[in-house]
Amino acid sequence: MIASDQAPGSPPIWERGDCYPAKPAGHEYGYVRGQKLVGCTRDELIARCAKIRLFDAQLVWHPDSFGVVPAASVDFLYDALRRRFKKKLISQVLQGALITMILGWVAWEAMDNLNYAGLILFVAFIMGARPAYYAWKTLRRFDLVGLPVMDNDPFWVWMRTRRIPMTTFTFAAISWVAVSQVIFGLDRSAYAAAMEKNAVLQGDWWRLFTAIFLHADPVHYLVNMLSLFALGRLLEALASKAHLIVVFLVAAVIGNICSVTFSLTPGRFALGSSGGIMGLLGFLTVVGYRRKSILPPDFLRLFISNIVLVGVIGLIGFSVVDNAAHFGGLLAGAGIGVLTISLGQDLPVRPSATFKIAGHIATIALVVIALFTSWKIYALKLS
Repeated sequence: MIASDQAPGSPPIWERGDCYPAKPAGHEYGYVRGQKLVGCTRDELIARCAKIRLFDAQLVWHPDSFGVVPAASVDFLYDALRRRFKKKLISQVLQGALITMILGWVAWEAMDNLNYAGLILFVAFIMGARPAYYAWKTLRRFDLVGLPVMDNDPFWVWMRTRRIPMTTFTFAAISWVAVSQVIFGLDRSAYAAAMEKNAVLQGDWWRLFTAIFLHADPVHYLVNMLSLFALGRLLEALASKAHLIVVFLVAAVIGNICSVTFSLTPGRFALGSSGGIMGLLGFLTVVGYRRKSILPPDFLRLFISNIVLVGVIGLIGFSVVDNAAHFGGLLAGAGIGVLTISLGQDLPVRPSATFKIAGHIATIALVVIALFTSWKIYALKLS
């Protein structure tokens, strides 16, 4: 049974007036920074909304507002938000150019493996050149465009203000192991805890779990962690912490089982959290399909296009990308979604009591596996 706080026929939570906090007493103007309500003057609020910060001023209040409201809905903040938007576009152009140059250099250094070099160049295009081009294109016609969708659409404003404790916790666990890899060596850590077909079949079944927390190089780690935050934020907001951790771990393990069964050859190591991340993608695709009547029109299309993108990456980097783990994780996440998300209008999807227990168990498992993985890496150094 799935519970929900949303009454039948009511508008989505992001369109309801009570989805944001009540404005506090004592300050006529203010904004939300993280989860903190910060009072200020009108001029300070305008200045804050014009600046790029780690926590942008997305939610504000003023004397005429009924409560805390999206900054884009306040007329006197429009020019300040436009200035912030322009700064972000310039930043995106510079960041995209820098990412393209760095990954281009990585690809150049890897030219002895053309398959891997081609994969890195494709990632450079997706993460660097393409965003930089669109930002530059928008800057050229800046006077003709309004505020970005992320600042203006109620769904995306609500989404960007959600807390993501389990996503952050998962990132911290993976990063803990990444630090161990840096200290003791990437090759050593792979030998200690990554998947290798013969080792798994001969009794090292625990490698199906430890391999989730390892990464082959900094690019591999950064791409996976950026994906984790992007998908994790959506999943935690539209479902729950329990859904996030259960889907991630189950999909990662099933993806690794698929890798050992269908693609991994003896002598080769497989590692990474991509199977779990693909599980998040599969689960969100089911959410998009079963809640398409209330989610933004482009939501489901966004995830279908991402699945296609993963397929293209798998084709380009077929000799270095573990396609079996990717699609095993994708199907596992989608399967959990089909089993736990009924047709309806409720969002966020609430976990059943049983699923909450599974979430607690998965959280403990995440910590135990991360610590065990670090210990395996360290133990190899001592041997």
